Amino acid sequence: MIKSVSFHTPGKDEKDGKSALRRKRSDLVRHLSRKSTGHIKHRGFSTFKSMREGFQDNVTVLYKQFNEDVPLELVEKVVAYCRCVCPEEIDSIIEQNMFDAIMSKRFNLTKRIMLDQMFKVASKRTRPPFLLKMDNLAELILLFLCPDIQQKAEFVFHVYDINNRGSLTKPDLRSVLAPMLVDIKTDDLDDDEDLVGNFVDLVATRMDVNHDSVIELNEFQEMVEKDSMWLQFLGPCLPSDADTKSFRELFEGLTLFEVQAKFRSESRYLLQTPEPKLSGTFNGLYPFRLELP
Repeated sequence: MIKSVSFHTPGKDEKDGKSALRRKRSDLVRHLSRKSTGHIKHRGFSTFKSMREGFQDNVTVLYKQFNEDVPLELVEKVVAYCRCVCPEEIDSIIEQNMFDAIMSKRFNLTKRIMLDQMFKVASKRTRPPFLLKMDNLAELILLFLCPDIQQKAEFVFHVYDINNRGSLTKPDLRSVLAPMLVDIKTDDLDDDEDLVGNFVDLVATRMDVNHDSVIELNEFQEMVEKDSMWLQFLGPCLPSDADTKSFRELFEGLTLFEVQAKFRSESRYLLQTPEPKLSGTFNGLYPFRLELP
């Protein structure tokens, strides 16, 4: 006698639950644990596990790089955010238009010459093409959030080192400072040149501690240690405390998966929302008062 065999037929709720679980895993693999070698062809558990471990490796490296000054949970969320803005078709590479959008819309950094220099320095390349990888972007954002002023000073110094010499000269200062002063130009070209020259002389005199006509990194860091306002003496390439606080608040109370869900369309938002006007000038004569000793 042949016994009847009954097969379990999943109900609608069970099907929906499994579909939701598959979608979650798919989203995590695509946005949180994307392979650097190309698009994912297989999304089985073993692939998911190995790629999740790769994500955690990135987090661990960055966490140690900043001497644990940034909470581990925040490091994870920043890395997850950066993976959301990394375009699918160019895996792990951030182009400059996306970089500009992130800096201007999330950190209110809109000075053209500063953004160009920041992109070059963050890419860690000394000559074109300047390619910014996902982990470079995460490192820069974590630098913004890190309280270590010496790490920030080193980054700013290299941004101001427009000719990549390893030191700041008067021509470097002039190249960076001149575009920042266009709003206060006069009708007399000679007066404009004198204005820029006076600012350059003032800055060089104050910062060139050993009087060798160049400003070295250690001299710059020493001045910044005494007065953090020197971090912005040629133009803003670090966000304000208010802007970094606003960025932190984007992640407050969110799990890692909720960060992925919230910023899944971040790249589309950044590129489609009207950009703040990128400019090369300060709103005023100068960002702070420089006084000679």
